Amino acid sequence: KHKVDLSKVFVQMKLTVIKDEEKKNAAVPDIARYANSQNKVSELDLTSNNPILQKLEELSRTVYAMDPSDRSKQSVWYFERVKGQYREALAKEPNNRKEAFKRKFPKDQLIIKSEVAKYMNTWNRLPYHVVKGAEKNYTIFLKSISEEFKKTMPGRIYWEDVVANAILFRETDKLFGRKGKDAIGDTNIKAPTVAYTLAYLHEITKNQLDLGAIWRDQRLPGGLTEQLSKGLRFVYDFFNNISESLISEAAKYERTWDALRNQKSNPFDLEVLAPFMATDAQRAARYALANEDAD
Repeated sequence: KHKVDLSKVFVQMKLTVIKDEEKKNAAVPDIARYANSQNKVSELDLTSNNPILQKLEELSRTVYAMDPSDRSKQSVWYFERVKGQYREALAKEPNNRKEAFKRKFPKDQLIIKSEVAKYMNTWNRLPYHVVKGAEKNYTIFLKSISEEFKKTMPGRIYWEDVVANAILFRETDKLFGRKGKDAIGDTNIKAPTVAYTLAYLHEITKNQLDLGAIWRDQRLPGGLTEQLSKGLRFVYDFFNNISESLISEAAKYERTWDALRNQKSNPFDLEVLAPFMATDAQRAARYALANEDAD
């Protein structure tokens, strides 16, 4: 190694002191945003210190999920608030503890910020925002949750709902299939088909799907999976029969979502879906827990 005398080396820096604690989370991203105006800086990166995201990170490290293949074991869904956080956390672990880290935080249970936005905006029946791309959809989602959690913070139940929607979305994505293998159709419109199918299910069932049950089981019941397969084919055919020339662009407009919602028939069997729905009383009791957590 070369020994270099750094005693006479000076590095220019700019220090901004923010004395108002309440303005810190708004001011710091703005400094980064405008100081990097000549470089592409993602909104996903600029908002990492948002208090709501910090709370989701905290929840994601402390809320344990049952292992569906071995119910005596538990694991954690890891929310990556900062890009590369999971990889860095794993790298910091001693070699004799890396496998334990992977068992506690399986790589396939990693959720990044833009995915939270994708899953929850689908649940909120906004698929035309979801298909606009990760950054645009994320910006819309962050604005809505900032309003929702203006006076409080998300609790354990909210994080469970995020994970349940992650399971829903990822399993539905698998059901569509992969290019050149088992896809039900053109994978160029896979993304809008998956988002619209799930949002359509939530529309037909009025968001009564029992997310708590999906969280507890950590997988989808077979009957629900069959209904989602039917839904995917229905929505795929819907997209292929619209008059727009470019389906991926048409899917970004609310009018396309309205056209799907106004279809005279739908692919879902409500009698088959009934066991997977939560009653109003069950939902009220579960979200009452959320309020207690927040308090």
